[in-house]
Amino acid sequence: MVRILIPIILLQLSVVSCAFAEPIILLMVDGVRPDYINHLVKAGDLPNIKRYFYDEGSVFQNSFTSLSLTVPSWSTIMTGRDIDRTAIKGNDVFDRHSKKIENYLDWRRDILFSDFRNHGRAYRQLKKAGHQTMIDYFDRPTARDDEGFVVDSYGSDSSVYASFFPINDQFPLYLFGTAADNLLQLDAAKQTTAQNALIRLLYEEEDFLALDRDNVEQVLKVINERNAPMKKLILLYFPSVDHYSHRDHNKGIRALKLVDSEIGRVLRAINRGRYRHAVVSLVSDHGSQGGQEFNDAESRHPFKGFRY
Repeated sequence: MVRILIPIILLQLSVVSCAFAEPIILLMVDGVRPDYINHLVKAGDLPNIKRYFYDEGSVFQNSFTSLSLTVPSWSTIMTGRDIDRTAIKGNDVFDRHSKKIENYLDWRRDILFSDFRNHGRAYRQLKKAGHQTMIDYFDRPTARDDEGFVVDSYGSDSSVYASFFPINDQFPLYLFGTAADNLLQLDAAKQTTAQNALIRLLYEEEDFLALDRDNVEQVLKVINERNAPMKKLILLYFPSVDHYSHRDHNKGIRALKLVDSEIGRVLRAINRGRYRHAVVSLVSDHGSQGGQEFNDAESRHPFKGFRY
């Protein structure tokens, strides 16, 4: 049976890897408040998280975030460094040398306007500051790009598989491989520009990102693969809850329920296959269950009537 943990901050996953011989699978759900999880689990709205983590695993209730912003929080989780020690103290960081503000959260700019090797600006910033991330402790190919940075390979020759998230050092080509399927989800009449259509390939209006769906499908392929060497570290990232929660409470809740369903698919695949002894951890970077609160019958906001 898979072993389940829910830490909100992991200082160094390499420490965990020394304690357990089994693979480590990290489920990274962006923008989930612990009190929301507790409330929705008790209400029966998150059956998979309840079963696999609350009933059969361990829950860390004394949880907190270093900073309620995506990129600096994931930087802390990935490096084990306090927020004042990382090179990223916000989603937008002022560079004293270039006199420009760098936005590390808007990875769409990398997709639309940069070469693949230029993706992963947050990762590069951490490396320039001399920090190691948890993926750096695992075996990977040592190819370097023009600037001398190690370029990850998440193929069969790597002991790591990481789906797309802000602190990757390579843009995953599988997102383009699933573009045809994502196009079927779009309403062409709503697309005003080619750039808008391309972004909508990843950001849908269905309360669940195509990016989440693509990430899950790729990780399931890795978990269900029977012939390739097993991975020692698998990272699966879910951005949709944070994305929709910033806009509308109800959209955020629906996205979280869909993520719960996908987590159930992943855990069932783990328990059926050769990763059944893996250590699985569900972790979030910060909470952002605010959005616009509508006092309608659907709202299950535990703090009904308040705005954030």
